Amino acid sequence: MRTHPIRLALPGVVAAFLVLICSQAIAQEAQPEAAPLLPIPLSEIPGRAATVNSILEQVEALQSRAPIFDSIETDFSEQERTIARRLISLRAALAAASSREAISELGQEWLNLDGRLDDWEKELRDRAGIIERQLVIVDARLAEWRLTVEDARAAAAPEDLISLAASNLERLRQASGSLEQLRDRALALQGKIGRSRASVREALDRVTAEESSLLLNLARRERPPLWSEAVTEVPAGELLGRAQRELSGWWSSVYSTVNGEIDRLIFQVLVLIGIALLVRRSRKAARAWTAADPSVALGMSVFEKPVALAALIALLLTPWIYVSTPPAIDDAVGLLLVLPVVRLVSPLLDKPVRPALYLLAGLYLVDRLRDLVEAAPVVARLIFVVEILAAIVIVLWLIRSTALREEQESAQPLRGRIRFGLDAALILLVIAALGAISGFMRLAVLIGYGVLNSSYLALLLAALIRAADAIIALTLHSRFVQKSRVISARTAVLRHRSRGLLTLAAVVAWILVVLDLFALRDYLAGLAGGLLFAEVRAGAVALSLADILAFLITIAGAVWIARLITLILEEDVYSRVELGRGVPFAISSVVKYGIIALGFLLAVGAMGMGMDRITILLGALGVGLGFGLQNIVNNFVSGLILIFERPIQVGDSVEVSSIAGRITRIGIRSSTIRSFDGADITLPNGALLSDALTNWTMTDRTRRIEVSVGVAYGTNPDDVIEVLKNALKDQEGLLEQPEPQVLFTGFGDSSLDFVLRAWVADNDLFVKVRSRIALAVNRGLEERGIEIPFPQRDLHLRSVAPDILPVKS
Repeated sequence: MRTHPIRLALPGVVAAFLVLICSQAIAQEAQPEAAPLLPIPLSEIPGRAATVNSILEQVEALQSRAPIFDSIETDFSEQERTIARRLISLRAALAAASSREAISELGQEWLNLDGRLDDWEKELRDRAGIIERQLVIVDARLAEWRLTVEDARAAAAPEDLISLAASNLERLRQASGSLEQLRDRALALQGKIGRSRASVREALDRVTAEESSLLLNLARRERPPLWSEAVTEVPAGELLGRAQRELSGWWSSVYSTVNGEIDRLIFQVLVLIGIALLVRRSRKAARAWTAADPSVALGMSVFEKPVALAALIALLLTPWIYVSTPPAIDDAVGLLLVLPVVRLVSPLLDKPVRPALYLLAGLYLVDRLRDLVEAAPVVARLIFVVEILAAIVIVLWLIRSTALREEQESAQPLRGRIRFGLDAALILLVIAALGAISGFMRLAVLIGYGVLNSSYLALLLAALIRAADAIIALTLHSRFVQKSRVISARTAVLRHRSRGLLTLAAVVAWILVVLDLFALRDYLAGLAGGLLFAEVRAGAVALSLADILAFLITIAGAVWIARLITLILEEDVYSRVELGRGVPFAISSVVKYGIIALGFLLAVGAMGMGMDRITILLGALGVGLGFGLQNIVNNFVSGLILIFERPIQVGDSVEVSSIAGRITRIGIRSSTIRSFDGADITLPNGALLSDALTNWTMTDRTRRIEVSVGVAYGTNPDDVIEVLKNALKDQEGLLEQPEPQVLFTGFGDSSLDFVLRAWVADNDLFVKVRSRIALAVNRGLEERGIEIPFPQRDLHLRSVAPDILPVKS
C-alpha cells in the first residue's frame, strides 16, 4: 500500500513548528525586560539634582563645540560653489583635455574635492553620534523627572521640593531642545554634503569614462585642422588672456599650498643645505681618490656640484615631505628639477653634443608650460606643435652630428642602438606633428608626449645613477666601511655590481614609465597577469607560472642570504673572536642549512601549498626513507655528526681506506678529499665514520719524521750517531721541543740499525724536511767512509741428481 506524500511530510512539519515555537519562547525569556520607569523618591530629589548638573555640564560642553558646524558650513558653502562651477565647465574641460595626463589631473582634482567632503562627512557623523547618545540620556532623565514632579504634586510634597524638581525638569527640557537643534543641524549638513558627494561621484564617473574611451577613440578627429577658420579666428588677446588666467591659477595654487605648509618647506630647505654641506665635505675625499685613480674622475665629478646634487635629492623627496602634493606642486617640482639634472648630466656628454641637452631641457620647460595652459586648448595646441617641430629639428641635428658619428665609430654596438632610437623617435615625432596639425590631438599628444617625456626621464635617471654610483663608491672607500673585511677585499666588485643593479633598476623603471606614457602598461600587465596566474590543475593541486617563479625566487633568495651571512661570519666575525677548532665551520653550516631550510618552507608557502600538504609530503618522504633511502639518510646523519663532533675539518690531512690526502669539503651527504697525487675523491660521510680514519692534523699540525739507517758491522756506533746528529743541524722547520733523538735500535741481519727522529711544525713540510735530512745523513756517511751494506742472505743449492751432494755456499 502506497502512503500519501502529505502523510509522510506531516510529522516533520509538526516537529518544525514545535521547534519554532520553543525557540521563540526561549528567545523571549532570554531578552531582559526593560525596567519600568519610576519616579524618584521624594527623599532622593535633592541628591539626584547633582546628577542633573553633571548631565547639563556635558550638554554645555557639546554646545561649546557648536562653532565647528559654522566653520564646516562656511567652508562647505564655498566648496559647493566650486563644485557647481566645475560641474558646469566639466564637459568643456574634458573636451579640451588632449592627453591622459590632463584627464588624470581633472580626476585628481575631483578626488581631492571628494576627500575633503568625506572628511567633513566623517566629522559630522561622529558629532551627530555623540549628540544622539547624549540626547538619549537627557530624554531618559527628562521622563524620570517629569514623573517625579507629577508624583510630588500628587503627594502634596513641600513647595520647595516641588520647585526643585520642576527646575531640574525645565533645565533638562531646554538641554534636550538644544541637543535636538544641534543634531538636526549636523544631519542637515550631512544631507547637503551627501548630495554634493553624489555630484562629485558623478563627475568622477564621467572623468573615468572619458579616460577609458581615450584609447578607443584615438583614430577620431576631435579638433578642427589648425588652418581652419574655427581656430584662426580666435583673437590673440583672448588666447593670451586664457593663458594668463591658467598661469595665475597655477601660481595661486602653488602659493597657497606652500603658505599652508611653510614649516615643511623650511624643513626641505634645511635638508637641501645639509646635503650640500655633506657633499661639499666629501669633495676632498673624492678629489684624493680621483688623483689616485683617474679612471673614476667622471663619476666623482658630481661632488664638484654639491648644490646641484643636494637640490636633486631634496626635490625628489617632495612627495615624502609634504602631506599631499597637488598637481600644481608636482608641476613646480618638475620645473625646478631641470637645472640640477642638466648640471649633473652635462659632464657625461662631449662638448659638441651638449647643446642638444640644453635644447631638450628647454623643450621640457615648454612642455610643462603647455600643461599649465591645457584649459586653453588653442594655446596648448600651438605650443605643442612648435615643441614637436623643434624636437624634430634636434633629432635631425643629432643624426647628422659629426661628433655623434665619431663617437659611434668607436663603439659599433652602441652606434646601432643610438641610431635606431633616433630614427624611431623621428618617425614618431613626425606622426605626432601631422596629427596635431590635422586635428588628431589626443593621438598626437599621446605619441609626442611619450617620446619627449621618455627622453626627459632618461636624463633624470642618468643623473640619479651617476649621483648614486658616486655616493656608493665614496661610501665603500670610507674608513668606517673599509673596516669590514668583506667589503675591503671586494670593494671593486661591490661597486661594479652596485652600478649594474642601479643600471638595471633604471632601465626597468624607464621601460615601465615609457609603457605607461604610450598607454601600453595596463594592456601588457593584463596579458602578463593572465599568463602568470593561469593555473594548471592536477587533482587537488593547482599550479601557475607565478607560483613556480615565486618558489624559485624564494629559494634563490634564501641561498643568496645564506651565502652572504656565512661570508660575513667567516670574514668579519670569526676573525674577531676566539672559538674552538671546528666551531666556526659548525656554526656556518648550521646557519647556512637552517636558512636554506627556512627558505624552502617559505618557498612552498609562496607556491600556495598549505602546511597540510607539506605534512603529507613529509609523510611520503618518511615512507621513502624506510624503503630505499637508508644510505642517503645514513650519510646525512653522518654529515651532521661530522659537523658537530668535528673529528675532521677542512684542510686536515687524513688517510682513510688507502686514500691519503687533504679534506677540501665537508658536505651534508659526502665529503671531498684532494689526494696528494692531485685527484679529487668523493667519499660518503658514512664511510668516514665507519672506516678507520687517520687524521694527521686533528689536534695540531706537528708530525714526527723518522729516518732509519743501517751500517755495516764493524762500524763504530758513536761515529754513526755523530753523523746523524750533525744531519739535524741547521735544518729549517724542525721543532726544538720535542727534542730530536738518535737511537741505536739493534743488530740486523747484515747491519747495525739506527733511527733518527725529529718533529716538524707543519705537516705540509714533512716530506721536504725528511728528504733534506736523508740527504744530509747520506752525505755525512760518505764523508766518514761508513758503508751501508747490501742485505746478506744465505743461499742453498740442491742438485736434482741423487748422487751429487748438495753444495753449501
